[in-house]
Amino acid sequence: GLGIVYFRTNRAKGAWRGTDRRGQVEEQFVKQAIFSRLLLPFGTNGHSHIIAPFAADGGSLLETLPQDAGASRFRRYWDAADQKWREISSGRPPVTLLDQVDYQGKLSAQLGSEQAAKVVYQRSGVWLQSCVVPVAMIADGTLNWFASNEEKELHYLAAIFNAPALAIFFRDACRASDRHFQMGPMENLPIPAFDAGNEQHANLAAQSELAHRRVAALVAEQAAGRRKIGRDAVLRDGAMQPILAAIDEAVRAILPDYCS
Repeated sequence: GLGIVYFRTNRAKGAWRGTDRRGQVEEQFVKQAIFSRLLLPFGTNGHSHIIAPFAADGGSLLETLPQDAGASRFRRYWDAADQKWREISSGRPPVTLLDQVDYQGKLSAQLGSEQAAKVVYQRSGVWLQSCVVPVAMIADGTLNWFASNEEKELHYLAAIFNAPALAIFFRDACRASDRHFQMGPMENLPIPAFDAGNEQHANLAAQSELAHRRVAALVAEQAAGRRKIGRDAVLRDGAMQPILAAIDEAVRAILPDYCS
């Protein structure tokens, strides 16, 4: 049978206030997720989880779940949370909790993706940070993402987004506001389409793969001591220095006018 998972939602704020719940649900409704607060250059400080009524292909499971006496743990949780959300929304869209959770299909589209992986970067903050994650890991609304079957293309993009030589450009010229990047990095930086036969492109992808492995090791070391690593520690790490230098050299070759 399906395992049972205990959950407790984080303290709900803003529009979500009052929807906090705790209880137990079947593990099929629990999905791995990445939030911007966990993001590092070339990696993550672990991952979190979300609870959502979707199958692996992104289709909603709500219509298939029994109600009343035969209701599943998840159904009982969802119905109570949905009722609270309807009270909060007062008939204004998104009217239902499902509409809110899957606003414009942005969550279910990730589950239904047939791609192999995706690159993510945060939508707001001071410094742009990016990494490649498995496609099944849900990127929440604080992140932008792009999925592809060509993982080297994703690593190519991650290397560009994390390049120290471009950090000032991303900070100062790629924002939709004082804090928000949104699509600025893609719209304001003329990133050449990935070409596996281009030496600089291939080098950037290879260096990103090396960087991801090093950051994973750093995170594991910190986790053993029940600590978390930060952006500055990643960029100061001795083993990262030649990797970052190689990334900057390649980035300066393909995007010289945007580097500092």
